[in-house]
Amino acid sequence: MPKKEETLKDQLMKCEKIISEAQAGAANAKRALYKILQEELWKAEFATEAQYLKARGYTRGTISHIRSFVELVDELNIPEDLCPSEFAVRPLAKKAFAEDRAEIYGTACEFAKKRSEGATTIPTLPDIKKAIKEYCDNQSQEIILRAIDVKVPADTDFIAGIIGDPAIAEKIKSSQQLLAVLKDFFRKKAAPANVREATENFLSTLRSRENQELDKFFQKKSNHEDGDTDNEE
Repeated sequence: MPKKEETLKDQLMKCEKIISEAQAGAANAKRALYKILQEELWKAEFATEAQYLKARGYTRGTISHIRSFVELVDELNIPEDLCPSEFAVRPLAKKAFAEDRAEIYGTACEFAKKRSEGATTIPTLPDIKKAIKEYCDNQSQEIILRAIDVKVPADTDFIAGIIGDPAIAEKIKSSQQLLAVLKDFFRKKAAPANVREATENFLSTLRSRENQELDKFFQKKSNHEDGDTDNEE
């Protein structure tokens, strides 16, 4: 007799069984959850994906990381038994590394092999970070600003092309990010004298924007305490 075709609920139950029986952080559990979402298996019991995620205790941030992890593993053709942790490869998910991701991961595997004296080729987060640093240091035509996931030509002017470019400047949300951008941009060269003044002006604007956001937050909280029940954005 032909095998009975699996129903949506059968598939959902099978995936959730994998998730429940897997060890914490296991790649097969992440792939099972990815399948539930991609193939909309949650429809067997829930009206919306949001309801399913809430019922199972998943946050949007967690789901975003899981999607990126599975897609990255598939892109790099990493066997399930050789999968690194999701946290370890998270830095590789940045768009700036898209073209050379396989090369960077291969370098990380070599670092893992040397570190473990040949016992494993599964990289950890330090291996990945070391491989990324080596890759960035070896770039001669481009500069990778890791904190904001942007790649720019090596001859870009910092004032006009970074903090003066609205699309890039908008990505810098804090003084910590600004400092990280500066460190990446001037990794191999000295900063011109006029960069400090321009950066301090940018930082002043950034802090003003942060203060405005704080004011808006506390104003909303004050209105709420006074009986304002409007929904927050």
